[in-house]
This record gives sequence, C-alpha cells and structure tokens, in this order.
Amino acid sequence: MARSLRLAAHTIVLAFTTAIAACSGSTATLTSGGDGGDAGNGASSGGSGAGSGGGSGGSSGGGSGSSGVSSSNSSGGSGSSGNGGSSGSSSGAVTVDQACADLASSLCHKLETCAPLLISLVWGDEASCIAREQLACPALFNAPGTAITASNADACAPAYMAATCEDVVANKTPSACAFHGSIPNGGGCAVDAQCGNGAYCNLSGGQACGVCSPRASAGGACRDDGNCQSGLVCAKPNNSATGSCAEPGGQGAVCDSTHPCLATLGCTSAGTCGAVLGAGAPCATQACDLLHGFYCNASKICGQIQTAAPGNTCGNSTVCAASGRCVLATGSATGTCEATAADGQACDASRGPPCRPPAFCAAGTCTLPSANCR
Repeated sequence: MARSLRLAAHTIVLAFTTAIAACSGSTATLTSGGDGGDAGNGASSGGSGAGSGGGSGGSSGGGSGSSGVSSSNSSGGSGSSGNGGSSGSSSGAVTVDQACADLASSLCHKLETCAPLLISLVWGDEASCIAREQLACPALFNAPGTAITASNADACAPAYMAATCEDVVANKTPSACAFHGSIPNGGGCAVDAQCGNGAYCNLSGGQACGVCSPRASAGGACRDDGNCQSGLVCAKPNNSATGSCAEPGGQGAVCDSTHPCLATLGCTSAGTCGAVLGAGAPCATQACDLLHGFYCNASKICGQIQTAAPGNTCGNSTVCAASGRCVLATGSATGTCEATAADGQACDASRGPPCRPPAFCAAGTCTLPSANCR
C-alpha cells in the first residue's frame, strides 16, 4: 500500500492513456493495468503528467469512470458507504491487521471517489482493490528498515481520506502518510517505506527487489510520477517512455505536453488549463472529464467510456477492466480482453498476460512485494 499511495497519480495516467488509445480506435495492444513504466510497481506505466489532456477536443488526462462496469458515474464515484477511513480502535493499540484493513479501505475508497475508472481498470471494483492491496501488508510492516507501524499506518488512513482529489492525483502524499525508512540510497528495498526521506524504491528492470533512489526535482528525468518529488508529476511528451518531472498547472495555467494540468482539469485548445466537461457536452475546444469516465468522441461530444471483463470485446470506446489486456485482432480496432495471470504464475509485461496489482511481473512471474529485500 505504501507503493499504491505513491502510485495513485501515475496509475491514473495509465488509465488515461489506455482509454485514449482505445477510444480513438488504436490498433495497438492495450493494457489497462499490469506492469509498465517502473517495473515492479504494479499498476503503473507513467505517462504524460496527470491531466494535461492535450489540447483541442482531447481527453482531460485524468483517469476514472465507474467501478468495474460501464456506468455514467458523472459526479465522481460513489464507492461503498462507510468504506475508506480508519475504523479507529477504542480499546487501545490498533493491530497490524486492522491498520492494514483501514489503510487499504481508505486508499481504495478515495480512489473510487476521485477516479472511479482507475478502480475499474486496475482492480475491477472497490472491494477487489481493498482485498488486493492488503496483500502488500507483509512487505510494508516486516521489511528491513521499514518506517511503517500499525499506529502510524492507522493514522495515515484518515489523512488519506481527508486529502483533496487534486492532491491524490497530483502525487501529493499526505504528511501522515510520508513514511521514511532507514535504508540509505543505494540500499536494497521492496517498498518506499524502507527508504529515507526524499527517496523511493526504484524497482526498474522487472526485478523483485529494487534500490533506494532519490526522487527527482522539477526538470529531472522520470519514468513515472513516483520518481518525482511530492507534488510533481512525470510529463511525457507523446506518451514517450521517459519524461521530466513537472508541477501540474491549475486553472488558467499554460499547458502542453511538457506542462500538464492538474488531473481534475484539462488542456483547452487555447493551451490553458480549464474545467472539464461531462456527458453530452461539445468538446471541440475543451477536454472531457476522463476522471469520471468521459472522452471526446469522433463527433466532438463527450461520451462514456465502457469497460469489459476478461473474454469480452474491447477496443474503440471499450477498455478492459481489472488490469486486463486488450489484444486486438490484426488490422482491427476491436479485440478480446485477456485476463491477468494469478499471483505466482507466468507473466510477460510486454506481451501478456499481465499481473494484477499489487503483484508485478518480475523475472517472468507475477510477484507480490517482498519483505526479504535488503
């Protein structure tokens, strides 16, 4: 979950680029989750900053939609009532299991509220997100040098729920969730919480264990948002493999492929960050609200992105749910959703099958974060 806390923004970017490619009828192979960008970071592939949109009639660059199905969740994701947020412990010290459950619930419920398409694309639904994220707990609490305890993890849960959607999708970690471990840069790691202040666990290369590395400042090279300092996103021109860290712009800020907007905004045809549009709105000059599942269709009207389960048809305006991979037929704009491989089973980050977060493809096997990296 420490990884997921920093992955929220750039995972959303993956949802954006996947949805954009699918909805434009791309004939490339699409993935909606799985392994990309910072290999070993599960649901991330990086992308062009959270929310630049890309100009006239483009998508807003924020990711979302409804949880697991193609609904018109235009008001920002409902989530389960009562989920997300710390349950607290009225009888004394919170247990590790309770802290883990609280943290997973807060993370997933907040993402369902702010970016429901992300929940659908990566986990399938909010309940699956909670169940899957709890699988990362052994590494979070037991890894050498980790800063996470049951007490501070449980304090992070309400802090994450209280964060704004703008911060959640702009790589701004709440102070109560900024866990700084004792492993210096260059030391082995599996999760960010093992690394010192200003550092993250660099899991590039598809290995189960990574190396603590400093986060890049504005202008520094990056593969995804997690490589950048808090509040910066990885701006990737034309969805290239690498980019540079940049601060996303607010309302009225100048925007382009290297100057992204906040994910809750979009880049207009005038090259400034502006409000995004909902279902049925004309989008020739403004971006649609991709955070809530809308894209600018060929008629320049904001339409609803659809999601499909494994084995069902994908392509055009339909993307695969639960980290599935859309395998398109040669020369066709449609294909079939390929399911993820189970934990411990064979995977291929490039050709599929992908893994379902928090598992990632390491040495050809879907691998959960390890508590043994040092």
